[in-house]
Amino acid sequence: PVDSTERSASIGGTIATNASGARTLFYGPTRDWVRRLRVVTADGRVLDLERGKVCADDRGFWMHDGDDRRQVPITAVPRPETKHTAGYYLQPGMDAIDLFIGSEGTLGVVTEAELALTEKPPGRLFVTFFIRGDEDMVRLVRDFRQEDAPDPLALEYLDPRATDLLREDGAHASILPDDMRAGLYAEFPFSTEEELDDIYEDCSDILRSAGLDPAESWAGFGRRDMEQMKDLRHAVPEAVNAQIGRIRRDHPEVHKVGTDMAVPAEALGEMMELYREGVGREGLRHVIFGHAGDGHVHVNILPENGANVEKAEALYEEFARAAVRLGGSVAAEHGIGRIKKPFLQFQYSEAELDAMRRVRDALDPDGILNPGVLL
Repeated sequence: PVDSTERSASIGGTIATNASGARTLFYGPTRDWVRRLRVVTADGRVLDLERGKVCADDRGFWMHDGDDRRQVPITAVPRPETKHTAGYYLQPGMDAIDLFIGSEGTLGVVTEAELALTEKPPGRLFVTFFIRGDEDMVRLVRDFRQEDAPDPLALEYLDPRATDLLREDGAHASILPDDMRAGLYAEFPFSTEEELDDIYEDCSDILRSAGLDPAESWAGFGRRDMEQMKDLRHAVPEAVNAQIGRIRRDHPEVHKVGTDMAVPAEALGEMMELYREGVGREGLRHVIFGHAGDGHVHVNILPENGANVEKAEALYEEFARAAVRLGGSVAAEHGIGRIKKPFLQFQYSEAELDAMRRVRDALDPDGILNPGVLL
């Protein structure tokens, strides 16, 4: 069920990062679907972990090898209610399998996995609503998340700057509807024609209440329709990377600065205002797109010179602090890696970071797995 945004993603990689995608809104991230792992630790031992079979006691986990008995200490670390892949998953009585999911390859190497599956819905409606911009998106996300609204599998945003970039880029302009200024992609499961009719009526009511015309949309039911709409979403980061490549010819120090924060749904409007105010204040070219239904949109900043790279990086730090203040995560789906390590200090106290370091030291005392990543 986890349709990772990157089409080159592997099962091992999605587990190591607890990856998510557009349908995480409905199905949850990778963690929710992992049932068994075989993991090789830094000292070469092989752990075969089945969910529900090995859980932490009051002091953590114990690894036995003959007379050798090693403790992996677990101290609970709070997590935001949003999508979140920053740091180790440490909870009271936790399952051992969850220690390795999302650990970014720093605690062990996944060599085998057993995943749960679910049946595809009998039918799916794929639709991109043509909207005016941020305000419409925030309102529609709020309305579609109400209990009496149709339950979407995905809600994905393309802002007006993203569509402008696609038209400017040219390579992807052919798949962009001429009359779309900004878009909110939605996916709805249905079983019967009657259920589909109800979804259509509910969507129409929600759009009209926001001052939008239900007829101004792009809809379909087949795999080809879905692929075309997803191609449009994938085209944005491709166009960003192409633009950065052209800028780097004259300014080799330039690189894209792309954010990965999530905030609770009720804080999405405030976070969008902070994004727009920040990039506007610094005069930075940017696009915003991504997983709006999860309160998780990406701000991609396209610096035009080295000075703008510094401004963008400082702004990213400002955004990360704001996300935590609003109850969110500094890394919703791409982990911490090497570049974002300072952001962990915004998310966690020093005592909580020490709890993570103790786990790392117990499983990989020499730091040979992914050195420099996360901690």
